Amino acid sequence: MSSRRDSNRNRRPTFFDYRQIPTPQEYLLINPKRPCVEQYVRQAENQWLLTVWQGISQKLPLPSLQIALKISMLALS
Repeated sequence: MSSRRDSNRNRRPTFFDYRQIPTPQEYLLINPKRPCVEQYVRQAENQWLLTVWQGISQKLPLPSLQIALKISMLALS
């Protein structure tokens, strides 16, 4: 799952809702104003690991898809 956000106020209800669905393994919050991605990876029931990726040269691993993307490849505007 990925979600663009402008404020934390918009983020919390959305992430709360996605966490209740058992199938998503990853959740991305892409900052549209700078090269920053917050990646939540499901570890176990009710456990998510947060990693913050910053900088356009960073590679963002997506374990559920078995790929890695450079942050510069994401549609940041």
